Amino acid sequence: MREWHGDQVNVICTNSYELRKAYRESGIPWASGERTEAGRKQAQRDLEELARGGLIVLAKPNLSKTLFVKLSDSAYSRLRRQCDLPSFEMGFLMLKLTEKFSVRPPTVEENVFIPETKFNADRGWGDGFQDELFRVSQNALPAVFQGWLVSVRDTQRHIFYAITEKGWKLLDDGWKPGPGEEIKRDLDMSLAYYTSLRIESSKLKTRTPDCDGELGWPFPLSAAHHGLSCARSPAQ
Repeated sequence: MREWHGDQVNVICTNSYELRKAYRESGIPWASGERTEAGRKQAQRDLEELARGGLIVLAKPNLSKTLFVKLSDSAYSRLRRQCDLPSFEMGFLMLKLTEKFSVRPPTVEENVFIPETKFNADRGWGDGFQDELFRVSQNALPAVFQGWLVSVRDTQRHIFYAITEKGWKLLDDGWKPGPGEEIKRDLDMSLAYYTSLRIESSKLKTRTPDCDGELGWPFPLSAAHHGLSCARSPAQ
């Protein structure tokens, strides 16, 4: 979803919780994009080779005829390191820090949804701390992707984090990530990632939707992207 202020994008909103949840469970619909039968068959063979190598996971959820694909956890973790992005180990650290600030059982909402400023020594949302809070969100992303944390945002664009049922179980079981493989940053992959990110982000700065499923500002956030329901609070 997009919010407009005059002729400029003011805020870009997405129902990210449900979209990430859907990706974790099923992945995304796969299509080769090839126009010839030979091209489609080769793309299918390449896809199956990636699956056999443990780099992707294939599924047909809910008896769907459509093939869905997603990165395996090991491939996702490796790619994050190669692109110089925070790792799963950093995501687990964010989970442990959120546990430190949480109360079980919660007595008030503040015990569940922890403000992002808790992770920058309570320096607040004032000017000058945007870079710190951006790094907090980047460090939390692996945990959000894994379903250990959920993030929400208020009307002032402040972000809050809460531990999900899956995250609490992980902590209760005493699970810890194993030693991460030593993977160096790949400059070419990092450049390709950030170039793609800039291109895709720029599409959100136009009034022309990139796909038919996009919603504009007149619609409420609960009118979710591609028919997904609005986000729910995590189980405690």
